[in-house]
Amino acid sequence: MDVNDTEKHVTSFSSKNIDRSVIGRVGLKKIVRVKIGDRNYFIYFYVGEKHDHMIIPFSYCSCKNFLIKVMTKKTKLSCKHLLMLKYALDNSLFRTIRINNDKILKNIIDEIINLGISPTLRKLLHTRNMEK
Repeated sequence: MDVNDTEKHVTSFSSKNIDRSVIGRVGLKKIVRVKIGDRNYFIYFYVGEKHDHMIIPFSYCSCKNFLIKVMTKKTKLSCKHLLMLKYALDNSLFRTIRINNDKILKNIIDEIINLGISPTLRKLLHTRNMEK
């Protein structure tokens, strides 16, 4: 299994097969799309109760389940966060914030890697950087 297998699995996944708890989390808009300045480029994050995760659509998630079961042991093709993102994208169920400073983005990623949660991202979600 590799990134191509994960991408194929996630893109072919039907919303009809998704677990209700996953749909509930997506409905709460736990998926955040970060727009980098005026570029047409996005990075996605899952903002959970205890942990935040960085997601590259259809191919990568920073959660432990993805790192262990998908990348290392190769016992799964994806994690629930990748499926949540697919569902959120298909149904436009995400929040969007704009970041104009690359340092802020690097800080968010660094916090998620080192702390498992990003206070910076959570603060941005409560400011006027939100887009509709």
